[in-house]
Amino acid sequence: MYPSPTVAGNTVWLGLPVKDLSGVAESLLGIDARTGRVVARRPIQGVSFAPPAIAHGTVFLASMHGLAAGFPAAHGRPASSLGRYRSRIDAAHRWESHEDGVYSTDDGGRHWRRIYPRYAARVHRLSRTSGLISVGSPAPACGCATRQLWTRDKGKTWRRAAIGESFVGNQGAVYWWAGGSLFRAAPGLRSSIRVAHVDDAIVSATIAADGVLALVDRPGRTPQVILAQGGDARVITLPPGPANAVVRTIGGSGSDVHVHGTYVPMSAAGAVRVDWSSKDGGKTWSFTDLQSPGDGTGS
Repeated sequence: MYPSPTVAGNTVWLGLPVKDLSGVAESLLGIDARTGRVVARRPIQGVSFAPPAIAHGTVFLASMHGLAAGFPAAHGRPASSLGRYRSRIDAAHRWESHEDGVYSTDDGGRHWRRIYPRYAARVHRLSRTSGLISVGSPAPACGCATRQLWTRDKGKTWRRAAIGESFVGNQGAVYWWAGGSLFRAAPGLRSSIRVAHVDDAIVSATIAADGVLALVDRPGRTPQVILAQGGDARVITLPPGPANAVVRTIGGSGSDVHVHGTYVPMSAAGAVRVDWSSKDGGKTWSFTDLQSPGDGTGS
């Protein structure tokens, strides 16, 4: 089964989702519509059943493990504005994922250096010399997940990290989660220990002043936060809010932490935002319903 082709001028663009009879691997093909001759071929290293798209002179093809882009190459294009494609430890030291690789700057963006040759689905800089990226190329054996790679020498070498694709960290520690389990990676990122487990799903986490805070979404019940410090953890139930509130993000800086969610009240036509906030690193919390600003309660 092949995706629909896309025609641009005299060229027909086609995603080849499986190896063809000659043994050529998955590719993005450009075919001359007048002669039938293949005029361009770029490996996509992943399965794709979507038709190519063309914008501003570049052909894009989405695959299960990322985005193939080419003809011409995407060198120098800006990174996406989405947070997962950008990471910084301060104003000077940043990473960005571009269409043609992962780039690093140590001087606030005046100079950039490519530290990984392919697009990354996520970048996370941990320190001036170390960081993590999630990549889908070459495709992992299961065909439906990313691989996590880490460097401790500014991208000169990359090693496989034995962690899941949902993670947060800094120079001191890396935490990751799957389902209701929260893990702390051992030095070297080759093994982990489970520091907490809950019956519901962990949906987000953030590094806090005293460790990591992991957000637990509990449908029909008050959300919880796991506060983990080293190998110890405790579960905090947030102040009561709407029974149908859905929470998805937790973030902050230092001791200021915020949980954002939404719910649909009976009297409103659309969703209303609700926030839980902490000023002491997650030890105590207050709740605000933005339909009725100022209604906060402590915990």
